[in-house]
Amino acid sequence: MTAVETALGANLQHIVVQDEATAQGAMYCLKRANAGRATFFPLTSMRPQNVTEEMRQAAGFAGYIAVADTLVQCDARFSDVVSALLGRTVIFDTVENATAMAKSLRYRVRAVTLDGQQINVGGSFTGGSVNRNGSILGRAGEIRHLEEQAAEQRKALEEAEAQAGRLREQIRDMTDQIADLDDRRGLIAVLMNTENGQLEAVSATLDAKRGLLAKLKEDYEQIIGMFERYDSEIAGLREEEQALQEKIDAITAVRAQKSEACADLADRIRTLEEERTHVLITVNGTEKDIETAQTLCRTAMERVRTCGEEKESTVARIAQLEAKLADDRQKQTQNRTSYAEKEAELGRLRGERSQTQQDADAFEQKISDLNERIRQKMADKEVIFRACTVNQNKLDNLRATLDALSGKLYEEYNLTRNDALALGYPALQPEERDATEKIQTECRNKLRYLGHVDLDAANKYREIRERYEDMKTQIDDLETSRKELTGIINDLDTEMRTAFTESFLQINQHFKTTFAELFGGGEAELTLSDPENVLESGIEIKAAPPGKIIKSLLQLSGGEQAFVAVALFFAILQVNPTPFCILDEIEAALDEVNVERLAQYIRRYADGTQFILITHRRGTMAAATRLYGVTMPEHGISKVLSLDVRDISGKKEGDWDGIFG
Repeated sequence: MTAVETALGANLQHIVVQDEATAQGAMYCLKRANAGRATFFPLTSMRPQNVTEEMRQAAGFAGYIAVADTLVQCDARFSDVVSALLGRTVIFDTVENATAMAKSLRYRVRAVTLDGQQINVGGSFTGGSVNRNGSILGRAGEIRHLEEQAAEQRKALEEAEAQAGRLREQIRDMTDQIADLDDRRGLIAVLMNTENGQLEAVSATLDAKRGLLAKLKEDYEQIIGMFERYDSEIAGLREEEQALQEKIDAITAVRAQKSEACADLADRIRTLEEERTHVLITVNGTEKDIETAQTLCRTAMERVRTCGEEKESTVARIAQLEAKLADDRQKQTQNRTSYAEKEAELGRLRGERSQTQQDADAFEQKISDLNERIRQKMADKEVIFRACTVNQNKLDNLRATLDALSGKLYEEYNLTRNDALALGYPALQPEERDATEKIQTECRNKLRYLGHVDLDAANKYREIRERYEDMKTQIDDLETSRKELTGIINDLDTEMRTAFTESFLQINQHFKTTFAELFGGGEAELTLSDPENVLESGIEIKAAPPGKIIKSLLQLSGGEQAFVAVALFFAILQVNPTPFCILDEIEAALDEVNVERLAQYIRRYADGTQFILITHRRGTMAAATRLYGVTMPEHGISKVLSLDVRDISGKKEGDWDGIFG
């Protein structure tokens, strides 16, 4: 690609047309519009080049590749144009091989190497470095390559983001599993301790039941002996049978009532025990929910505190950045790169501020939800605690009633509950009694496991509420600061956009005038690549010297490019004048005529600005008012000489002695 571009040279900018009439019409349009000049290649007039004898001989030299037109692929109707432009140029691999061939054929063949070095007919050499950015033919391939790289990078970024999301999800799942396992481990430890305590209690209860059973057996044997004595005395007490029968009937009725009352009391005791168990289980769950909510609340408050610290840091950084931006705005025309970096930093801080606000809003909502849950749980706990207290009081009253009835039965009839049941009144079956005792034992163990009610929960809630109010105040302050910063940033954007637009329009107007004055005509213009976003838009320079139609600065010569830069500099200087200005060999690429023109142009602005020029050009020195130079009268010793050109005006050469300072 480099060899073909070198071989074509300026022909790359020429225009291929259908026929001679089209070419004549285009030239007429350019002339009528005073739009410059152009070269046209009519397809009907272009003739292919014939291969000469020297070109055939060149094919036999080392490093020969091919004739240039054979390496270009194009539509068949353009083949004559390609042959006319490249048919007399041969391609070699290196400049050494091309030089050997050209020298052998007495420089009658034009040769171009792969890296763009050229040997012309007649013996002249053209070469050096190649500007890769200015390659016209290679831009399309480079664009495709960059687009493919960008697509690959976007795909890799999407995959990395997806992988990061999956990893974050796995981390959250593992964290939840670890927390769940920790909770289970603690619960298992508590249950083991509870089971050990229950086992000890059951053992003690079993020993007590065994002693009670032995005592009941003794009482039963005594009662049996009493019944036997009663049977032996029945024969002598026939006369009292009627009275005793009446008493027995009365006692039987009372016993039936007492038994029914005892059964009702037992049922109510079981019901209350079940209700108490359910209530205590609910209390336990409520306390756990409250502890969980308090933990979440502490976490949220810690995060809000962190957000507050981040907010203070962000505010400080934005304040620093605003101070820097105030200085950068004054130096905007001289240090555009630093300004862009500060703008990028400000944008990043805006993103951080937005993320911090989102986190603060989320945690404020979470704290509100947690406080609502805590209030609900506290209310539920209070209701359950009151119900538990009422049921406990009822249970105590029923037990007291049962004990009173048992005592009355013994005092009035000299019978215990077991004696009354032994007389034939309904009683619990052994398996029912064992089940009841087991239920009662489990209920007592559960009560011991639940422990005391946390009476300090209300105080803890008030403390959490106070901390919540403090954090809410901090969040409100953060929101106020955010709004203030947003307003400041918007004002800065508006001011910078207005100032930049005004300065840009003024510079563009002066640039057009300055360009026409320096070039003696022509057109030039500054345009924004993105007019909708002026602060981040690029600036494009369009310049066309007199008699040329040029869209790219790369198509200008070195002197023309230097003149364009000088025109832009003086346009900026007219908008924002400076007391003095240092220019370092800006006219190095200009010829003598343009050097004198530039020097005279600088003299026009010398009244308002002092110009210090570093130069080796005679025309620039002739226009200066004072010259400074460095000489070396002796080896290793430098001396600065100064000359006021105004002092030598009108003097002859013999009168110049002593004028150097």
